[in-house]
Amino acid sequence: MANLNVTLAVVAEKAERFDEMKDFMKARVEEGTPLDSEERDLFSAAFKNALNGRRGAVRVAVSISMLERAEGREHNDSLATGYKSKVEAELQQICGEAQELLKTYLVPAVSDPETKAFYLKMQGDYYRYLA
Repeated sequence: MANLNVTLAVVAEKAERFDEMKDFMKARVEEGTPLDSEERDLFSAAFKNALNGRRGAVRVAVSISMLERAEGREHNDSLATGYKSKVEAELQQICGEAQELLKTYLVPAVSDPETKAFYLKMQGDYYRYLA
């Protein structure tokens, strides 16, 4: 029988509701049992997709800020910079959440070298996203 959180994560993924997908996979991880390969891929996709739009939003906000500053519109520059800060805070929260799940539940519980490498690579990716 499929895990309820995994089933809901699949539905959320198909509906492109990645924040909810992330929450369902977080709940699955917190159950404390190892993830199978499908669940591991869903976990990775959930957090990656929850970040992708935000990473793009930061790039756009930086571009707009630079353009507004070059045009002498300091107020608009300030608004774009403030928006960038808001989205960066969301990125930090999501990255921190992923890192905590990896550190607390996933990496310590795995013995398979391939799976361990997968999780450690994910940890590195989330540190890189914060940089």
